[in-house]
Amino acid sequence: MDGFMVALMTWIASVSGLPEPENPPAVRRLSAEEIVARARPPQARQPHAGRSYVALYRAGTRTILLRDDWSRDSLRDRSILVHELVHHMQAAAGRDYPCPGAREREAYGIQGRWLKRQGGSLSETLGINTLHLLLLTRCGR
Repeated sequence: MDGFMVALMTWIASVSGLPEPENPPAVRRLSAEEIVARARPPQARQPHAGRSYVALYRAGTRTILLRDDWSRDSLRDRSILVHELVHHMQAAAGRDYPCPGAREREAYGIQGRWLKRQGGSLSETLGINTLHLLLLTRCGR
């Protein structure tokens, strides 16, 4: 997958201004249950109800966690990898953002551009409408 990820990171760098990192992230495959457990904030008692995660990025270890059923054949799954690679590139560049929503705004924007090149969209491919995107990418309450 390294060559595929390098090609995606080269494209991301070309459209974003984020520098291409020296190394691709590590990738680990986990079950859906393990992904949800790792997505839960440490102080939360219950997992995120109803949330279905395909991937997560862990900046501390420079690792993308992919659900074990992630498929390179799926447009949705490939776009989610693009999103997580943006987070890797943000971390590798040491970029500061005013809030987590701003970091997500950049990642979703690039993911949306990539999907458009592939004939998809955030709404069609991921079911993310404008209001949902606003909630995911806002700063503050």
